[in-house]
Parts: sequence; C-alpha cells; structure tokens
Amino acid sequence: GLLGSCGVIDGRSYNLGYVQSAPKVAEGGAISITYQNGDQCSPSARYSTRIILQCDDYPGSPMFDRKDGCEYVFIWRTSDACPIRKSQGSECRVRDPKTGYEFNLSSLKGQDYPVRSGKYIYHLSVCEGLRRGVCTHAVTGIETVSSCQVDGQQHKIAGMANQILSYVGDQLILNYTSGEGVPEFIKETPDCTYLFSWPTALACVPVKTTSCSYNDGQGLSYDLSPLALDSRNWEAEMPTASTDKRFYINVCRSLVQQEGSWKCPSNAASCGKVGDEYLSLGQVESGPTWDGSVLKLQYTSGQTCPDGRRTRSSIIRFKCDRDKVLLLVL
Repeated sequence: GLLGSCGVIDGRSYNLGYVQSAPKVAEGGAISITYQNGDQCSPSARYSTRIILQCDDYPGSPMFDRKDGCEYVFIWRTSDACPIRKSQGSECRVRDPKTGYEFNLSSLKGQDYPVRSGKYIYHLSVCEGLRRGVCTHAVTGIETVSSCQVDGQQHKIAGMANQILSYVGDQLILNYTSGEGVPEFIKETPDCTYLFSWPTALACVPVKTTSCSYNDGQGLSYDLSPLALDSRNWEAEMPTASTDKRFYINVCRSLVQQEGSWKCPSNAASCGKVGDEYLSLGQVESGPTWDGSVLKLQYTSGQTCPDGRRTRSSIIRFKCDRDKVLLLVL
C-alpha cells in the first residue's frame, strides 16, 4: 500500500501507518499529517504516525517528539508550512503584504513579446491589448486581445486584456481569460455528414463553489475541501433499503454532472431522485458554520416545495469520528 511511515525498532521493521488522508490545519496554524492503520501495536490498536509541520523561516528536518500510546509524533519546522501570502492589485500594480513593497509592471507596456514554442508563436502584452496586426480576425476588438497563438496565417485568441496583477507566494501573476477555441475537422461520414470539434468555455456547465473552511476564532480551524469531488458525487446511505429514492450531494460545490439517465439540475449541490424524478434540494450559497458541536453546511434555493411558497434546502452536519478516515486514491 501507500506506506507513509516505517520504523526500525530493536532491529525489526514496523509499518507505522498508511497514507489515508490529506493534510489538515492543526491548532495554532500548524499543519498535521496523520498516517494510520499500521502494524498491530496492541490487541485493540495499530501503530500510527503524526507529523506536525510548523512554519519556520529556516528549513529543518523532521525530529522525533514523543510516543503517545501507539502513535509516533514528529515535529518538522519548515518554510513550506508557512501560509502563502496573497494580494490583489490594480492598474498593473500590486503590493507585497509582508514587506509593503509595491510591484509595478507598467514599464513593460507598449510592446508585444513574441514567445516561440514548437510550431507556434505566442504574442503577449502586459496589462493592455496587443499592437494592431496580430489577431486581426478578432471581432471582439483588437485592443482587448492580450495573448494570441499564431501558426502561420492562423491566429487564435489565448486571452483578453486584464490589469489586475496578483501576488501569490513569491510570484506575480497576470491572468488572461476568455480566449477562443476554433472548430477542428474530425471526419466525413459515408452519408456526407461532416463532423467538427469546437472547444469553447461556452459549452462548459458552470460550477458554483464556496469556501470550505471554518475558523472558530479560538485557534481551531476546520477544512472540508478534501470532501469536495470533481469527477463524481457522494450518494447518501439510506437508513432502510430503498430502490426508488436516492440522494446525491457534493461538498462546497455544485454536483458533478453524470452520464446516463442523470437529470439533476446543473446548479444543484444536493439532489434527490424519487422514482424517475430528479429534484434540486439546494444550491451552494455559503461555507460551513459551527452549530453546537458539529460543522454545518446548508444548501438553499432548491426547487419549489409542493406548497408553492417555499424552496427545498439541505443541511449536512459533519460530526467528528477519528475512526472514519477518508481514503485518497492517488
């Protein structure tokens, strides 16, 4: 399996835990990684390992801290555990939130920057449109095209102008979006039908997401993002066997559309199937909140209820259970 930790104790090797869960934010802002279900430690327990990564400007190596029952605990001070600094600017400027220094890329304006890669030439500009003569077929307005892919006489818009400069970690990022895809010929069928493939964002089902973390303001943070699925959905277990009723949910994002007879609305984050009918049981509106002793995630604005006045909604309560480990398939 995905062995995460191994110990050689008195000349014998022991499995101290498998990789079965994602890193989590621990108390005080540290990051905790836990490996579980190792070799048998006692009649009722198995070995496990917990690595606590703490932010430190000077990178070090993991150090053994203690043995807590059948769990081995290590401390690892490293700069990789420090929060990523993010800042968003405007007009081709952005400020480093740590030092206060302002980056200004305005001096790079006024010219195009050609980049060759294979058979393509990419023309880029900084915080403004390309010069005239490049991507001249663009009907959206030549002055707004900031990134263009050129292959001989063929042009393709790779992104539109944007002056919002971002600072993430130690990188400056300028994101150009809303590029274009062009139709590509696939084949001609025997009955004289011509097939084309046309990649475009307009053919994508929009995905609605929200923040999936919660901080109680007292040093404890919770993150449900490992439960958010991007290729399938969770199917709720029914208390009794039922063949005509099913419930599908995703966490902090809308449901992933499936093939076959699937008819859940594209904006739903929770959906019920009763017989052949699919009903939206709520959309993503906000992130998790604390409710008594559990995390609560609520989806609202689903399909109209039978009374015609209210709309359906869903509430998902997340209760701590250390024996239930999310297995990540890598």
